[in-house]
Amino acid sequence: MMQIAKALRLSALCAALVPGAIYLALSPRNCLPIYRNLLFHPSAFDNDLADEQFLQIFGEIPEQVYFSSGLNLLHGLYFSDSFSCEPADVVTVLINHGNSGNILDRYTLVKWLRKNGLSVFLYDYAGFGLSEGIPDTSSIVSDGVSAFDLLVTRGVAPSRIVLYGESLGVAVSTAVALVRKPAAMLLQSGFSSLRQIAVDTFPMLSIYPQELFPTPSLDSAAMLSGRHPPILIAHGMKDPTVHYFHAQRLFDSASREKKLLLLPNAVHNDLVTNFSDEMTQGLFWLLSHLK
Repeated sequence: MMQIAKALRLSALCAALVPGAIYLALSPRNCLPIYRNLLFHPSAFDNDLADEQFLQIFGEIPEQVYFSSGLNLLHGLYFSDSFSCEPADVVTVLINHGNSGNILDRYTLVKWLRKNGLSVFLYDYAGFGLSEGIPDTSSIVSDGVSAFDLLVTRGVAPSRIVLYGESLGVAVSTAVALVRKPAAMLLQSGFSSLRQIAVDTFPMLSIYPQELFPTPSLDSAAMLSGRHPPILIAHGMKDPTVHYFHAQRLFDSASREKKLLLLPNAVHNDLVTNFSDEMTQGLFWLLSHLK
């Protein structure tokens, strides 16, 4: 009888532990391969693109740049009127792009920034485009820091670097600004925190606290509550991917010089394409606040 009682107690214990083990095993932190495929949608492109193809896509021929980030070799494009050394008064925009595609898809953004007299450096995270590796929430932040440091080694002063975060790139930009000192940030169509957008998209994930999400937390709202450079937050009010309340939360959390640009008819990716006048006005406001 005692053996039966022990067996029953053991069975009850297992029955109690198994759901908890499954709960932990399926959490975003402990089941990274599944969640990585939900978060990142990279695409590659032909590494034999000729200058004529770049000219057709961007309207000019960039410098192709390869640089290291951790163990990976990343690829980027540098658009400038002076590749060897930037004049002291030239502002360079460092683009941290969204979670899909690659840098070739950002041609409209590049053209708009160049039209407004800015140098531009954009790169692909690990696993995107021609960049080596596999992306995760930690590596994309490291990649952003490495891209920033590359510009500095090429003679661009941090006080002349503006971070442009696009969607997921908003989280990268705010994380970079914690450890580097950019001149300003333009945050477009971004989420306030990774956990919040995950719960918005998959409500069942609300059962998991922040501690069971990957690190770093990519909590841009929390990051902006401390010191930060001047910021412009731009968001479409018809964005079906990231609701504009995320932009409002970012703005409310920001501690200093800030401007919120909500575009009533814009969606997720068309702010520069369809609302360039409003975006240009916002950009000029941001540039006017550079120290």
